[in-house]
Amino acid sequence: MPESASEWSENSYIGRSSINTESRFLRVLIVQETNWIDRNVIQQHHLAERLARRGHDIEIIDYDILWPERTSHPVWQSRQVFPRITRAIDGVALQVTRPGTLQLPLLAHLSWTGTSLLELHRKLSEDRFDVVIGLTLTNSYFMARYLQRRKIPYISMVQEPYHTMVPQRWLWPPARWVEQKALRASHQVIVFTPQMRNYVMSMGVGPSRITLLKTGVSLDKFHPGVDGSQVRQELGIGRDEWVIFFMGWLYEFSGLRQIVEAIGEDPGILRDARFLIVGDGDIYHDLRSLVARYGIEKQVLMTGRRPYEQIPGLVAAANVCMLPSLLNNTTREIVPMKVYEYLAAGKPVVASNLPGLKAEFGNDSGILYANGPVAALQQAVALAQQPQLVSELSHTARRTAEENADWEKTTEELETILRRLSLYQGEGINA
Repeated sequence: MPESASEWSENSYIGRSSINTESRFLRVLIVQETNWIDRNVIQQHHLAERLARRGHDIEIIDYDILWPERTSHPVWQSRQVFPRITRAIDGVALQVTRPGTLQLPLLAHLSWTGTSLLELHRKLSEDRFDVVIGLTLTNSYFMARYLQRRKIPYISMVQEPYHTMVPQRWLWPPARWVEQKALRASHQVIVFTPQMRNYVMSMGVGPSRITLLKTGVSLDKFHPGVDGSQVRQELGIGRDEWVIFFMGWLYEFSGLRQIVEAIGEDPGILRDARFLIVGDGDIYHDLRSLVARYGIEKQVLMTGRRPYEQIPGLVAAANVCMLPSLLNNTTREIVPMKVYEYLAAGKPVVASNLPGLKAEFGNDSGILYANGPVAALQQAVALAQQPQLVSELSHTARRTAEENADWEKTTEELETILRRLSLYQGEGINA
């Protein structure tokens, strides 16, 4: 088949003038190659649950990427169904189906490729979905082609260059090839930053098939009026202590190892500040060991994973928030949703000078940029002596969130895309 993608024709739609799509509820399946239940709440959680609140029928197929961290796990994990899972929106619960997998290194993702496709076939045999959204790599191309044969539109939702998330770098070339094939076979590709749009275009997808959605934020949950004093009291943080905050998945490239080592080697770098880390992940246990080895438990507080409903209070307990990521192929283009949550809470943000982040926010958004993790820490500490600048950054941060991050507007735009694609009845995409 030719490598270039082509737009589907007008005949691929039925009844454009005779069907009222505005009043019809949609059935949407989301397939993601990570844990829906235990990983951080991000874009797809908010969008899925907001679509469900509007009356649409949303289901999830996920993959338990966290299995290696569990103290015990069977070699074969059977299929699991979680009928009512709520992550982002109170009162909205979705069904999550987790196909069976071999829980062995390298073989886990490969086995999920097969079982997730079988699960997809099972669900489509029982009922028809109007649209399928994929946030996957391993099964992505096979899923796109299978759905094409079933005349069901497929959307790729791209939050990062997925092939760069494969731990084994020697697998990047074939993983990139699979990712490219899947993107070209998608009817639509959704991204959340201009940099990711450029990335998708570099993979051979025409601009007319790429939609840039705004990342949203729950402005009612994250705002400057949230009281963080109780959280401070629970964590043993004094009322007037300066708190520097990080939350999220603890990737190797998060920059936190470099920060903890810098504090351990020179605790005076923090002056009288405290560094609060909320979350777990790849280097959680390594960081805990470093903190214990250096004896800096008072300076560096690690809470582990906390439920999403606690996050606004934890952010409110901070004076300044951080995104100290190392620059690499994964972080170069990303804009994590937590940055919008920091800004909505009215917190100044100190971040590494990442191209995607700077392209999204520029220099007048409540964010200060630094060259590397340790420099970001030093800048965050120095803000304690600059109350006027902190006040200005706080007001700017909230304004940035209010002007640029409305989940309801983003959900409405996604809903329009889904309704349009739900009329698709032909193949139209070659890859």
